[in-house]
Amino acid sequence: MPVFTGSARAQSILENWATEHKKFVKVFPTEYQRALKELHLAQAEKTRAAA
Repeated sequence: MPVFTGSARAQSILENWATEHKKFVKVFPTEYQRALKELHLAQAEKTRAAA
């Protein structure tokens, strides 16, 4: 169930989403990115070892 705050600012952003979405940035912590890379490499090595 959606939650509505009644925020005029949020309503404006949603109404102008085609323009506003360009102002948002993805936040991706470098430590988390490193951990995901390590997991991916470990999985790839495990797959190669099984083949």
